[in-house]
Amino acid sequence: MTPIIFSCAALGGYFLTYLYDQGAPLSARLSAGVCTGLTSFGLICFVLSSFLGLDAASIALATAAAAAPALLLIGERTRAAVGADWRAAFREMGRTVRHPSWRRLSLPLLYLAAAIIFWHIFDRAMIVRNEAIYTGVENNLGDLPLHTSIIQSFATGDNFPPEHPEFAGARLTYPFLADFIAAIFVAAAASMRDAMFWENLALGAALVVLLHWWARRWTGDALAATLTPALVLLNGGLGWTWLIAEAQRSKGGLSELLWDLPHDYTITPDGLIRWGNAITALLVTQRSFLLGLPLVIVVLTLWWDALDQEPLPSNQKRSMKKARDREPNRNANLRRMVAAGAIAGLLPLAHAHSFLVVAGASAMLALFFRRWRLWIPFFVAMAALALPQILWITRGSAIETERFIGWAFGWDSRGQNFILFWLKNTGLFIPLLIAALSWRGSHPLLSKRILIFYLPFGFCFIIPNMVKLAPWIWDNIKILFYWHVVSALIVALLLARLWRARLWWRPLVVVLFVSMTLAGALDVWRIVSRASEFLLFDVSKTEFARMIEETVPPRSVILHAPTYNHAVRLTGRLSFMGFEGHLWTHGLKYESRDDALRRIYSAPHDGRELLRREQIDYIVAGPEERELMPKGDWFATEYELAGESGEYRLYKVAP
Repeated sequence: MTPIIFSCAALGGYFLTYLYDQGAPLSARLSAGVCTGLTSFGLICFVLSSFLGLDAASIALATAAAAAPALLLIGERTRAAVGADWRAAFREMGRTVRHPSWRRLSLPLLYLAAAIIFWHIFDRAMIVRNEAIYTGVENNLGDLPLHTSIIQSFATGDNFPPEHPEFAGARLTYPFLADFIAAIFVAAAASMRDAMFWENLALGAALVVLLHWWARRWTGDALAATLTPALVLLNGGLGWTWLIAEAQRSKGGLSELLWDLPHDYTITPDGLIRWGNAITALLVTQRSFLLGLPLVIVVLTLWWDALDQEPLPSNQKRSMKKARDREPNRNANLRRMVAAGAIAGLLPLAHAHSFLVVAGASAMLALFFRRWRLWIPFFVAMAALALPQILWITRGSAIETERFIGWAFGWDSRGQNFILFWLKNTGLFIPLLIAALSWRGSHPLLSKRILIFYLPFGFCFIIPNMVKLAPWIWDNIKILFYWHVVSALIVALLLARLWRARLWWRPLVVVLFVSMTLAGALDVWRIVSRASEFLLFDVSKTEFARMIEETVPPRSVILHAPTYNHAVRLTGRLSFMGFEGHLWTHGLKYESRDDALRRIYSAPHDGRELLRREQIDYIVAGPEERELMPKGDWFATEYELAGESGEYRLYKVAP
């Protein structure tokens, strides 16, 4: 069932591209279809499930709605365009097989390498072995339990309207659409691991294709477009220098060390390098980013194609001939901007930070490209889809906004010199970016149009280095990374220009490229080589979680120790209070609940009254809880034993 649902959603998005993007190749259409189709499908199914529940009826209706764009094939023009794209793709494939060359093979090899890497990475994101659950990604230790909790809360916990699974009673404002899509697949009989793996793999592969196509459109340079995905996804700083010293100390030398890397190299153990690799620190751990980033790339590409004429208004009169030449493109550009607005409007529940970036960048670009005939439809389409989501998220929210905003210079530099911090974290990336932006002469590297498009994303670096935009300042990277994405395109263009300038400069280009991607490549290799593996849920926890699912009704509130990997995270049931780290980073005020939790476990007199007042349905007594109970399981004689598994006991509090 899951492959059918996925195919319907992705193909629906693919067919929609023929309404707004006439020039895209088949690979870009399919990739855009995966991202927009899955997001639209998830949003439709969420609305339906809010009324019908997440069941066969809501999934079937959402699948039918997502697949409806296939009806465009009724039109002869669409059939002809689809047929032409597929024939062109097969012709190019045939030419590549018959007459292979580096120019023809570079792109298929890039896509193949990316697919293989993402396969191995996401295969290690969640490992199920002998009924225990592990992760091979160190940065995923805290994030995976959060995502399993949200997925299960929808799939088996009937969490409509959504409450935060780790903070019962509070509205779930975390952008949950990526997890809800996985929950749909779980409800359709897929395992949680498979649901996340196939969704992640499809989005990751689509991201690489879309990054290449976007860079190709912006730069018009094939080599720069090929380099861009690697610069974006293998980002890192000078952490690779650690490897040199470690190899010298290793008895087996570099070859042995590479197969057993002891730590990551883009977030170093000393805390001095904090940038983090895009794949291992963002796309695996923050699944919402994996959904939001490719959607933003689609929007950027549509903006570029729609605003394909003079970026600034001119007082010079245009000839009638130019006006006649532009007329056929007006409707096409209008469709592109409406589509860009609709795709941007999908972002609030997919990835809120991506929506903020798009909204801010569009406001600035509208002032530079004063083509209101295009911008007004964009803003109307974006608002029509985004505003209902924003109003829904903010209504009755338990988030304390004052925890998000504050002055903080230098991002997460921890008192280091600002310039040295960014040199360590990004290596030669920023010096090369400055060189590219400064390149002048008879053949400037960057067109005026690229510079204007880049300007809003420069603020994505400046503002997060001045202001704290989240309770945990490291989360500013969700904005910072968009500066990196657009800057990588400019650095790639510089490398391509140097590559063609002089033959003897090519070794230098290779050295520059490797220096900027080696640390990220080491982090990725550490996962692919299976050098890292961390236990999250042992067999006793998964068995206890299974018992809770069989015993406890959905939407029940369970009291347990506030650990990040508690068994309740696998059940879809609501926690009175979950892991403090998750609640703090989500901007929730949890201190009073933490005090109540500890009082309940430590003293029977306070505990009885607090259990009643907080409307807790079940209470857990296990190894983690007994560390909070100096007087033992006082409630064992007070409440009914609902179930037990190994060292865990579950007591029913509510009558």
